[in-house]
Amino acid sequence: MDTLFSQQNQHQPLAARVRPRALEEVIGQPRLVGPDGLISMMFDAQKPHSIFLWGPPGTGKTTIARIIHQFFHAYPHVELSALSSGVKEVREIISEARDRIAHGAKPTILFIDEIHRFNKAQQEQLLAGVEEGNIILLGATTENPSFHIVPALRSRIPVGITRRLDENALQSVLERALENIYKQQKYTPVFDQQAIQQLIHYAGGDARKMLTHLERVLAQHEPKSEATITIPDIEQTVGELSSSMGSKSDRRYATISAFIKSLRGSDVDAALFYAAALINGGEDPLYLFRRMIIFASEDIGNAAPQALQIAVSGHNAFKILGMPEGRITLGQVITYLATAPKSNASYVAIKKALRYSKEHQTPQIPKHIINGETRFMKDLGFGQDYIYPHSHPDSDQDYWPENIQRISFYEPDNTPTV
Repeated sequence: MDTLFSQQNQHQPLAARVRPRALEEVIGQPRLVGPDGLISMMFDAQKPHSIFLWGPPGTGKTTIARIIHQFFHAYPHVELSALSSGVKEVREIISEARDRIAHGAKPTILFIDEIHRFNKAQQEQLLAGVEEGNIILLGATTENPSFHIVPALRSRIPVGITRRLDENALQSVLERALENIYKQQKYTPVFDQQAIQQLIHYAGGDARKMLTHLERVLAQHEPKSEATITIPDIEQTVGELSSSMGSKSDRRYATISAFIKSLRGSDVDAALFYAAALINGGEDPLYLFRRMIIFASEDIGNAAPQALQIAVSGHNAFKILGMPEGRITLGQVITYLATAPKSNASYVAIKKALRYSKEHQTPQIPKHIINGETRFMKDLGFGQDYIYPHSHPDSDQDYWPENIQRISFYEPDNTPTV
C-alpha cells in the first residue's frame, strides 16, 4: 500500500503528492477516523455504505473518499465531478452497476465531488441506484446538505462532517509535507518558527491552501536556499490573505446563527456586529426582522411580552422606510431584544403540548365544556354544569380531557416581566 511518503509524480501539486493513502494518516478528523468514528466503524464492519462528507475546503473529504475506495478495492469504483457530469452519465453508471451485479459483481462505489452542484433531477437519478443497492454513494460537499441535497437522499444516507483543521493539525500536516520535501528536494529549506505560524494562520483551517502556499514559497525561495525563510518571505509570496469561514452560504448560515445566539446571550455588541456583517454582505434586512420576530416569542416570550410587538413594528417600519433610514429601526430592535429579559417557557410549553398531543390523538373532552347545540345533545348532558368563569372566578372547574393523564406544559421561570 502506498504511504504518504511514497515516490510521487514531482509534477503534481504538493497537496496531491502528500495526500494520505491510509485512514491512520488522516489528520484532524477524529470524529470520522478515530476509534469510534463513522469511517472507522465502516472499516471494522468490513462493509462499505453510502455517506455524505460535508465540510469546508481542504479538510480531507476527497482524501477520505479515496481511502474508502482503496480499502474496499474489491468493489468497482467510479469517480465523477458534479461540475462536468450530467443525468446521462449518472444513468449510464447506474445501468452499468446493475449489469455488473447481475453478473455476480459487488455494488459500484460512486464518488461524486461537489455533489451539491447536481440539480434535483440529477440527485433523484442517484436515489434509485442507492435504494436498489446497485451503487454505494460517496458524496463530497462544501454546502449544507439540509439545503442542497434532496430530502429523499438525505434521509437515506448519513452525513460525516469534516471540521476545519486547528493549528495543531495544520502543524502536523506541514511537518509531514516538509519531511516529504526533505527526502526529494536537492536542498533543505529552513523555516523560522514565526514563518511557520504565519503559513498556518493564512491557511484558515484549509490544509490544501496551506500546502499550496508552502509550494509557492519554496519555489520563490529555492535560489537562495541557504537563507532561513522568515515572515517577510511569506508575506511577499503569499500576500495579505484573509482566512474565510468557508463557502458563501456556509458563512451566511454561521453568521445568522451567531447573530441569534448573541441576542439570546444578551451580548448586544456582538449581535450588532453580526447584523452589520450580514447587511454589509448583502443580506436583506427584512430577513433579520423576520428572525427577530421569531426570537421575540421563542427566547423572550412572556418575560417581556412587548418584545413581539416591537419586533413586528420594526419589521413594518423598515418596509416603509427602506435603507439607509431603516438601519435606525434595525438597531433599535436589536438592542431592545438583546437587553430584554429572556424566557423560553412558552416556547417549551407549546413543543411539549404538540408532542403529547401526538401521543394521545383521541382526547375525551369533558361533556360540560362541549356546547349542547341540539336538543339531543342537551338530553345527553352536553354543556350541563358548565361554570362561567367570569361569574364564578373562584371555580376549580376541570377542562382537561377525561381519558388522558394531566401533565404540566407551561412552567414559568422566575424571570421578571417588564
